[in-house]
Amino acid sequence: NPIDRFLAQRLATTELPVNATADRPTLIRRLSFALTGLPPTSAEVDRFLADERPDAYEQLVDRLLTSSQPATCCPRPRLTSRLPPAFPAAT
Repeated sequence: NPIDRFLAQRLATTELPVNATADRPTLIRRLSFALTGLPPTSAEVDRFLADERPDAYEQLVDRLLTSSQPATCCPRPRLTSRLPPAFPAAT
């Protein structure tokens, strides 16, 4: 991934330490807050932890983006409002 390579190069030149990879409970919590503004439910965490598919994280992203769950913030319009016309915002 070009972004990962760029970041790795920058970290190497500044001699900053690389953080350890986040564990799965931390990943779902961060993602849920970022996309819905709310923490995940215990059931959502359990479901994600039990999902052993290689694309479990991507599936979680898709599920949270299409969730009709009310949120304390509105990231979807913010995330899609700057997309070029070739990528219409979801309604």
